[in-house]
Amino acid sequence: MRRRHDSFVATTIRTSMTPIQIVPYDPAWPDDFARVEAELRKALEEVDVVAIEHVGSTSVPGLAAKPVIDVDVVVEAQGVASAISALGAAGYSYEGMRGILDRHAVRAPETAAPPRHVYVVVEGSVALRNHVALRDVLSGDEDLRDRYAAVKRELAGQQLDAENYGASKSGIIDEILARGGLSGPERVAIRSGNESIAACRRADDEVIADDGKTLWVEESGAAGSPSVVLCHGGPGSADHLEELRDLLVDAGLRVIRWDQRGAGRSTPEGPFTVDRFVADLESVRRAVVGGRCWLVGHSWGANLALAHAQLYSRELLGVVYMCGTGLEWWPDFARRHKEIQVERLGSELGSRLVETRGRKGNSREDNEYRLLCLRSELADIHDIDLARRIHQGERRFPVNEAVNAAINSELKGWNLALQRSRCLGVTVPVLVVTGEADPRPAQAVDSLLSALNGATRVTVGGAGHWPWLEQGQQTGRILEGFLTGSVLPEVSRLEPAGGEGPVRS
Repeated sequence: MRRRHDSFVATTIRTSMTPIQIVPYDPAWPDDFARVEAELRKALEEVDVVAIEHVGSTSVPGLAAKPVIDVDVVVEAQGVASAISALGAAGYSYEGMRGILDRHAVRAPETAAPPRHVYVVVEGSVALRNHVALRDVLSGDEDLRDRYAAVKRELAGQQLDAENYGASKSGIIDEILARGGLSGPERVAIRSGNESIAACRRADDEVIADDGKTLWVEESGAAGSPSVVLCHGGPGSADHLEELRDLLVDAGLRVIRWDQRGAGRSTPEGPFTVDRFVADLESVRRAVVGGRCWLVGHSWGANLALAHAQLYSRELLGVVYMCGTGLEWWPDFARRHKEIQVERLGSELGSRLVETRGRKGNSREDNEYRLLCLRSELADIHDIDLARRIHQGERRFPVNEAVNAAINSELKGWNLALQRSRCLGVTVPVLVVTGEADPRPAQAVDSLLSALNGATRVTVGGAGHWPWLEQGQQTGRILEGFLTGSVLPEVSRLEPAGGEGPVRS
């Protein structure tokens, strides 16, 4: 005989913030959703909305739930900013993606009735498929629904915070989503979003990431000082930011370096994806910093820091995006970058750069090619000593070409509209630093600046791709001013990006 849910007595789970109350299914919930939907459609009448979906446990007939209506406002990626803005005009407050890609949380006014959680969700996203599969599978399988309810009842008797309550349901949710047709990697991504990244520090120089793999870390500077986590370039290289570390330590900051997965002293094992590297970075932040921190990323590391901030702005103070490649690097800006490298070196050296480009297996020519690349990246192409010093630092550990190929292949496939919508999730200050003589075209970051809300761009005169090595004092003043003297805006902001931030030089 099937269990009846109307006999379930309401139970409260105490959390560190607000108690989570689980109550029997209420037949009025569909009507409550209809009221919320009508309000949202009125607020969004100028927005191209794909659908407004009733999701979460209150959408499943017969299922005990928190008495809060969960709603997904479904839009195409290019409509996310408009939807957020329209809801802001109706009194909702934007809270970022909060750890789940393409699910933008908007907090309802305190006076809103019935209580609701509202999300602006990208059409076709894993986040949307997660919500819909959970609703549809449980609505069509009473036995599985009853098992899910039993898990919730069991958890209701435990003193769990909200994070552990959600994490404790992961096993049965994974089963539900598998029945709903979500793939293994998709379910892993959902589980990662629903749970806090688990990480621990096994030794002074080791962090164990959430998948059990080891990441090398180094901590410098005074304990108790504001923390900065560095993200090195590559992809596939080890950390080579010692001089940048020293610059920031001298400014009174606590600095954490780490080797990214597949390189240097960290685990050689994959997978090598942007999502995996973001999770690793969050593991480092949780295990070494604990609280909020700054991120400073260089080159590819700038893109990594930005991707982390899209998901985890609530855990950050701000981001320095140094000499990154923007949102739409391939193919045009990447091609122009190579052309500028040749132009900067001149006829003879430029021709040699072209000749040695792409030759693998010949260590002499490979070293020659890399040195020529480095010279083309410096404001002073004749500073051979600096080029050699950078090269020696990079080559202490071999470049992992598999990492390089995997990450670059993923970045080449970026959907620009989706990336712009994800930038709305960055709700902390961003300083975009470019070198005046960097062969990477300055226009490459224009679309990024237009997508970020209130980012500031600083151009370092007399520097190329390595500002802290070429113009240490100037770069140090810029970074120290931002990392120690910024006035932080409110984290919860609504307005979408409104144009390029101010440019200073």
